[in-house]
Parts: sequence; structure tokens; C-alpha cells
Amino acid sequence: MVIFLSLMAFATCLVAGVFYAFSDFVMRALGGLPMPQGAAAMVSINRVILRASFVPLLLVLGPLALGVAFWIFWAGSPQGAGWVFLASGVYCVGVLGVTMLGNVPMNNRLDRADDPAKYWPTYLTHWTRLNTVRTLAAGIASLCYLQAALAIGTHPLT
Repeated sequence: MVIFLSLMAFATCLVAGVFYAFSDFVMRALGGLPMPQGAAAMVSINRVILRASFVPLLLVLGPLALGVAFWIFWAGSPQGAGWVFLASGVYCVGVLGVTMLGNVPMNNRLDRADDPAKYWPTYLTHWTRLNTVRTLAAGIASLCYLQAALAIGTHPLT
């Protein structure tokens, strides 16, 4: 379990890192381009990322998060349980929920817009705010999984 939770911490940290890059400098760089070019570049990024390894990682962590929370609950051990529940909840709501209910619909709207440049200023601001929420949620989940691994490593499950 310690190894699995450590891998969950690493994977959620990777997700946080990708999100962080977008919130910190990618979106600012795209925002510095003329609106049609910035919007077109983001549409291209959104299409490419669907075929990249990032999306499967992002999505598979949801069922894994729920699975590990269920396993800890089923095992009935208090060591690390609170950290696992917190990590799993934060990831599912703050990363997957925000992605599916916020960022993805905005990506689809930008992609389908007759003139993406008109939607671009609104998209740029709101999408980046939502992405920053995802960054923080993935980072918090990563730290919580790490803390759970440390708690269980110190007091192994029986």
C-alpha cells in the first residue's frame, strides 16, 4: 500500500505540474499573441492533448482514487485513512469535477466557435482560473497521498 500511495502521490504531482505550467506561463504566452493566433494555438493544444498520455493519466487517477479510498475504508485501518479520503475527494472534485464541468466545456466552445478570437479573452481568463484550481487540487492530493504513505509506512496496516 505504501508503494501504491507513493505512486498516487507521484502521478497526481505530475498532473499538478502540467496544470501549473499552463497557469504559470503557457496561458500568459498564448495571451500575449494576437487573439486569433492565441485562440488557434489553444485549439491545437486541446486537440493534441486528447491523443497524449496526459489525458489517460488524468482520468485513470479518478477510479484509482476512489478504489484506494474504498480499500482503506474496507480494511478498517485508521492509519492514513483521513489523508487518503482527503486526497481522493480533492482529486475527484477539484481535478476531475472542475475539468469535466469547467475546462472541457470551455475547450469545446472555443473549438466550435465561428470566431474563436471573440471568445478568447473570456476563455483565457476563466479557463486559467479554473486551471489554477485544478493545479492546487492536484498538488494537495499529491501531498495527502504522500502523507498517507508515510502514516502507513510508520504504522503498517494489519
